[in-house]
Amino acid sequence: MTKPSIWNGKTHDNLWSSAGNWANGLPVAGQNVVFSGIKIWDVQLQAAGSTSHAAAGSLSVHTGQLTLSNGTLDLTPGYAAHGLTYDVLIDKGATLTVAAGASVNGHQTLGISSDNSANQLVVLGTISEEFAVVDAGLVTVSSTGHYVAGASGLVIGGGATLLVTAGGTLDGGPNGLNVDTLRLDLGDGFGNGNALITGVGSSMTLAAIEVGNYFSGTLTIAAGAHVTDERGHAGQFGDGSVVVTGKGSTWTNLQNTVIGGAVPVAATLTVTNGGTVTLGSEALYLYDHLNIDGSAKLLGANIYDGGEIRALAGAGAVVAIGQAISITRNWLYNGNDITNVSADAGTTLRLTGVISGSAQSVLEAGIGQVVLTNTANTYGSTAIYAATLEAAKNGALGAGHIAFLGGTIAATLQADVGVRLTNVIDGFGAADTIDLRGFAFGGAITEAWAQNSVGHGGTLTLSAGNAHTSLLFSSDFSASSFTLSSDGHTGTAITLTH
Repeated sequence: MTKPSIWNGKTHDNLWSSAGNWANGLPVAGQNVVFSGIKIWDVQLQAAGSTSHAAAGSLSVHTGQLTLSNGTLDLTPGYAAHGLTYDVLIDKGATLTVAAGASVNGHQTLGISSDNSANQLVVLGTISEEFAVVDAGLVTVSSTGHYVAGASGLVIGGGATLLVTAGGTLDGGPNGLNVDTLRLDLGDGFGNGNALITGVGSSMTLAAIEVGNYFSGTLTIAAGAHVTDERGHAGQFGDGSVVVTGKGSTWTNLQNTVIGGAVPVAATLTVTNGGTVTLGSEALYLYDHLNIDGSAKLLGANIYDGGEIRALAGAGAVVAIGQAISITRNWLYNGNDITNVSADAGTTLRLTGVISGSAQSVLEAGIGQVVLTNTANTYGSTAIYAATLEAAKNGALGAGHIAFLGGTIAATLQADVGVRLTNVIDGFGAADTIDLRGFAFGGAITEAWAQNSVGHGGTLTLSAGNAHTSLLFSSDFSASSFTLSSDGHTGTAITLTH
């Protein structure tokens, strides 16, 4: 490579095109340009109104603050360092600002903080680059700023942060889609990585977004910002967290959304305060945690769920999830087909879509108020830990057993008006309640117990005039084992006699 051209700024101006500003003459394409030890400097790439383009091979900023203003700087592949060949390298505490009206066009790799110092790239104009490695620094794309990613995408690690704010945009050319390698990796290769896309008009569009690829990663979409990809994945081999918060904030996945994976990582998608997530044409593959409040929207048809769905309090008292839920196996539950659903205090989680699964699958209501409404549910068995599980329609509980899991922790199984409980009930204990909303409580109710012919478990029958209902238990009881009382809603509450 030719000898580097080093900026000395000795002329009366700060024009890139002034040969006197360079120790080795005006840089040309293929030549490395070095700014070193500059405290604060504003370099005009070309005279205002000029149509010519400044050209150089690569740009290195070491310490200080450098602003490139006006015009266009074209870079050809630069010099090799740390196993990579950089067009632009920012290190030793440097800040490079691409001002509004300026453009930097690279063709290979952008490197930030390869020395682990707190460097910055501030994009108010346009920067385009084939690949970016950001290690422990900060990339800010703001206002009129436009970051155009090349087909190799971006890697954010080492505690680094990507910030797209105040109307800034990051994409891969026309739309950033349909290029398999055009991706953002948060937490890949160098350590943890974070991204915040915030503010109305701020956007990011890439083919794939990996949050927590190998190290931990976080993606926050806030205050009306938009993120679009074909495939979004949080927690592939490292912990991953995605938060979509605020009215107008959207995460759109055109193909699929994956939260977690086959390995033990902590992965969470939180949709709150009016945020919207589109799951894509395939599905949401939920292996870990989905948190959603009542003001948020979840768009898409299917959830393959072996993880946990939690309804958040604070923004809507009812969280309704209408997607079809297929219960699948997951490492969270030792490879069993189990999904857990729960709700914060004062909040109701209402599942209205069809819930399906194998005969071995389990729907577990963990805590709070959970309502099942679909008459076509075909999963295996149901478990209740510390929740009130409400069957709003016949068929909503599937065909398998219903198990109380809490022991001394209170749980309630509620059958709404018109619902008959035909499932066998396991583990009914002293802290538990069965609430029959459709069986009126009164003094004329009689109780009868019939032992099963196999000698274990039996049937409790309640009668009041022409009204009759029966409950099947796997444990041995007698008629005197049960106490009946008003449930406070004209129905009958059944508990065990103490």
